[in-house]
Amino acid sequence: DLASGAATGTGGVSGLTSLIGGAGSDTLGGPSADTTWTIWGPNSGSVAGLDFIGFENLTGAADNEDTFVFEPEGSLTGSIDGGPGGFDSLDVRGWYDQIRYAPTSPDAGTVTVDGSVITYAGLEPVSLGPGGAVVVDLTTSDDAASLTPVGANLLVSGATFEDATIVLPTDSLTINGGEGDDSLSIAGTIALGAASLIVNTEEIVVLAGSSIDTTGDVTLNAEKTTSGDSPIPIPELEVVYTADATTSVSVTGSTINANKIVLSASSTVDATPAVNDLMILFTTADSTVSVVDSNLTASGTLGISATSSTIATSAADGIGVPTLGDASVSTLDVDTSAIATVTGSSILTVGGAATILASNTINASTDSDADKAGVAGAGIAITLVDQTTRAAVDAASAIWSAASLSVVATSDNTVAGTSKASPGGAEED
Repeated sequence: DLASGAATGTGGVSGLTSLIGGAGSDTLGGPSADTTWTIWGPNSGSVAGLDFIGFENLTGAADNEDTFVFEPEGSLTGSIDGGPGGFDSLDVRGWYDQIRYAPTSPDAGTVTVDGSVITYAGLEPVSLGPGGAVVVDLTTSDDAASLTPVGANLLVSGATFEDATIVLPTDSLTINGGEGDDSLSIAGTIALGAASLIVNTEEIVVLAGSSIDTTGDVTLNAEKTTSGDSPIPIPELEVVYTADATTSVSVTGSTINANKIVLSASSTVDATPAVNDLMILFTTADSTVSVVDSNLTASGTLGISATSSTIATSAADGIGVPTLGDASVSTLDVDTSAIATVTGSSILTVGGAATILASNTINASTDSDADKAGVAGAGIAITLVDQTTRAAVDAASAIWSAASLSVVATSDNTVAGTSKASPGGAEED
């Protein structure tokens, strides 16, 4: 530990010019002053005028500014830790075919450069690039992220992870949501050169006054699939289940210039809870793509699509109490929408085909079997469906130019209900 002058198995150290780690997992602690760490080889580098070799883990002192600089040949098999407090940062230098940033919490995560993993904790900003492809994988929490310009670079920021400054990639920038419900807002002028932009989160918003410019492709894909949440029990009566998949892409008062533009929202519910005595199942699958007062220019094709799919089964087999008339009740409530629209003073300029599609599919079944009721018990199956499917271009105000324009809305529904009374009928004779 350079701050305290302590070292395991010694009475202390001072006046060193180099340090060599042992066969185990070794940790080097930094000085208390603001410090730049340079990692230039495998578990090797320099700090405060001292060369080190064979140290798997590097830890900064508390309440200072530690900057961990990884040169192209630098790597650690352990991790870096900025220490408590202060303002500590990671700077990855050199050119890489792929850089992958995967935060796990507000101050921890990994950066993988061409397969070499840098594990970090206790850091504030992260700097990435340059590289061919840059991928940002958001955390497993619900992330609200933003993409904005910062000087000649880009900034991906949010409260649930460390901000990442990204040197413009040459091939692509991809931002992926994690396991939670994630959103990305895009603001300012996002000038990507020839790099493509790919976003995969549940909600995507291009804010008014913003622009995305590239000779590559722009793909904004909002997608969610769910099988439902844990049940909400009501003692001795129904068990209530919910399954909610909501996605949206909103482009308002902004500009996108690209080779190919894809704006898509897809919501999928596949919910089949285990058979219960009594059952209530609520499902929601809503997908929306909205282009309002915006200019979309694609030298290739333009695709705008909203897709919702619901597969749901609600099944009850009775509570087994003959004195209750309604011994088996199964209820399924399906709410679904797929909406893809271009409205306001929007202008679509497309070199190839332009497609606006809304697709909505439901396969719902409700089953109620009162066999357990014995001498008397009704079987009641209720299915409620609310469905909206719309694809539209506002002909009164929107302007379009394309090799072809296709606007299609489709729905396909299969709804079935089966109820069975007890052997003694709905009422005892």
